[in-house]
Amino acid sequence: MIGSDVVVMDPAEKAKLHAAGHIAVDMESHVAAEFAAARNLPFGVVRVICDSATRTLPPLAQNALGAQGQVDIAGVLRSIAGNPGQLVTLVGVGRDFAAGVRSLRRCRRLLGLGFGLDAGELGLDVL
Repeated sequence: MIGSDVVVMDPAEKAKLHAAGHIAVDMESHVAAEFAAARNLPFGVVRVICDSATRTLPPLAQNALGAQGQVDIAGVLRSIAGNPGQLVTLVGVGRDFAAGVRSLRRCRRLLGLGFGLDAGELGLDVL
């Protein structure tokens, strides 16, 4: 897994990263891992992949998120208005995303409230 601050959209670039030994690109977990490491906190991550190595992401994916991780609706709409053909690819990405969310929810149910650990070990008050 490799952390990235930018979206890797091109299958050729994804293939180069894979050839270098990376099985996936993640844009969030490395930030959380750095935060946890700096505070000597335990850290684990469960991820799903929503865009396969062979999928080219539509151009709107490059600027779909704002600086704080929120969806930039205006930017997405501008991108679609300038290139409506990308909606076809976006539908496939949306299906993959929905499948990923279902998988994460299943993991959450299997792990339970303590994420697979005794809540007391985590120092949490869990109802």
